[in-house]
Amino acid sequence: MFFDTNVFLYTLEAVETRKRDVAVALVRTALESGLGSTSTQVLNEFYSNAVGKYRIPRPEARRHVHAFGRLAVVPLDGTLVAAAVDYHQIAQISYWDALIVRAAVASRSTILYSEDLAPGQVYEGVRVVNPFAA
Repeated sequence: MFFDTNVFLYTLEAVETRKRDVAVALVRTALESGLGSTSTQVLNEFYSNAVGKYRIPRPEARRHVHAFGRLAVVPLDGTLVAAAVDYHQIAQISYWDALIVRAAVASRSTILYSEDLAPGQVYEGVRVVNPFAA
């Protein structure tokens, strides 16, 4: 299972309870099972939004980044960026979403938890699941 930024952001106290409960349960399961993954892009986006948009104190945001960093983290390198550029054109999705999809593929995940991509859509064997859909 691969996590997009919004799942991590929804673990924060500033988020409404239902979404927070879902996000916390997913991340806890991933950390305990060792089966979760994410990317350096997601960790960067999380920190930036946590301290910016959500106004979480930097030390608290840092603790979250360290916790999420215990998952398998796909690093962004030139090969992954080039693959995302190509996939952005092939799949007709935003470049940033293509980078998430390519990282999920690289992590060998079969599920991508995201609120930003179309639920049920399958990209190269990775199925998008919106865990917050009613």
